[in-house]
Amino acid sequence: MSETVVSASEIIGLSKREGFLVIFTKPTNGIKPGMDNIKEHLAFQVELEKEGTMFAAGPNWTDDEKSWKATAW
Repeated sequence: MSETVVSASEIIGLSKREGFLVIFTKPTNGIKPGMDNIKEHLAFQVELEKEGTMFAAGPNWTDDEKSWKATAW
């Protein structure tokens, strides 16, 4: 797999130019509440992708939250 690093500002700029929505979230109570419902959560995301509502989801930011780390699909 090849890896590409794209700056956060590039992703935000692209979303503004192309008119797509980028949503940033951060767990407020740690990862456990999400993991308790991960099966249902992932099934919901698969449905969103199938209907064309969502393109990608996941912890994509680098640890410093300054860039977006993508792996070739």
